[in-house]
Amino acid sequence: MRAARGRRGHLRTVGARGDAEVAVNTVDLTGPTVLVVGNEALGHSRGCRELCDVLVRIPMYGAADSLKVACAASVLLYEADRQRRA
Repeated sequence: MRAARGRRGHLRTVGARGDAEVAVNTVDLTGPTVLVVGNEALGHSRGCRELCDVLVRIPMYGAADSLKVACAASVLLYEADRQRRA
């Protein structure tokens, strides 16, 4: 991620965590963005979290409190696409 920032200028690095305070739909994903998803059981390493500009969660309603990492990544990509089409 550090190398990519050096080559591309500012990239917003957004890490997804179930316990993050910020909902993903409240964060601007329209610019150059790196989306970081972690292991389903352990999440991101501390070093990876420290490289993120913001940590976000996917707002979920009902009894479910987590998603498989592939599903979470799909939701994050959909949100980025939705914002960019607006």
